[in-house]
Amino acid sequence: MTSAVSASSPTQPSSHDALERALARATARLVRVPEAARGWADSLRELTARPGKRVRPWLCALAYEGVAHVPASEAVLDFAAGLELLHAFMLVHDDIIDGADVRRGAPALHRALETTHGTQANALALLGGDALFVAAVDAMARAAVPADRMRDALAVVLEGARQAAVGEMLDVSYARQPLTSLSSARLADVLRLKTAGYTFVAPLVAGAVLAGASASTRRALTQFGQRVGLAFQLADDLLDIYGDAAQLGKPVGGDLREGKRTVFARLLAARASPDDARRFLALLDGRAADAGDLEWVRELGRRSGVASELAARVRTFIAAGERCLDRAALDANAATQLRGLARKVAASVSFLESGS
Repeated sequence: MTSAVSASSPTQPSSHDALERALARATARLVRVPEAARGWADSLRELTARPGKRVRPWLCALAYEGVAHVPASEAVLDFAAGLELLHAFMLVHDDIIDGADVRRGAPALHRALETTHGTQANALALLGGDALFVAAVDAMARAAVPADRMRDALAVVLEGARQAAVGEMLDVSYARQPLTSLSSARLADVLRLKTAGYTFVAPLVAGAVLAGASASTRRALTQFGQRVGLAFQLADDLLDIYGDAAQLGKPVGGDLREGKRTVFARLLAARASPDDARRFLALLDGRAADAGDLEWVRELGRRSGVASELAARVRTFIAAGERCLDRAALDANAATQLRGLARKVAASVSFLESGS
């Protein structure tokens, strides 16, 4: 559920330190456990304190400020902190599903717990994810905002989380199916469910709801989030093949080695020559591609036109999202920052569109 495309903005809508304090308040309740569970609980708190982009709480606070025209209050940041805990919950479970070793520059939770709990680590990490989910909902429900707005914003966030779970289920299920049996439309559904709704739509609309936004503003932000979210994940898939590991902060080629069914992979299999398609499908299903294989896939993506087509599609989604943003009636600062975020996504893969 993570993405390699940086979604940070050069200017935070609210104090970064204030958001971190809100996150610390929310996670403090995680360690209210018997002494025998203290080490486990401390591992959860350490995970949430690791440096991250904080995209979801940032978007929530920014949308609030764009509608309310005032800085996000401590109560709004408390709600936004719940979004970060919800994300941590999903990351813990996602890392177990993927067998990931590293999360934010340190061992993934299930790996960290192996040193003290051995074969019980996965079970304890799953339970840790459950605890983070409870902490997330608790943080949002405790936020000192009007009850009706809190209820409606929480409903938006939980619907985004539900969609993400469905998207992850489809992603896992599709990994066992022949790539050629999956349409690009079905694969795009995974992007919409896993990324667009959960990462963009839910935080933006929740923040707007907390500020008392009109139905037209909520609708415009939903449409903006859907389009930018699709672009965001398409760009992430491209950068997993064509990106630079040092800039991304993670190895490239992971999707190829994991046999992930992406829109890039589906189009490449469809556009390649029969011989190239057979070789590509064998690499994808073999789940053991090396650096030479990755370079061959890069060249094939360029030669077939798939890389440039998807990069152009990213730009098209971003342009459509910006048109939606025009109807959101946000203040100038919030609108500018959201445009900056969207254009950064498009710029991240523009080198493929130009064929360089």
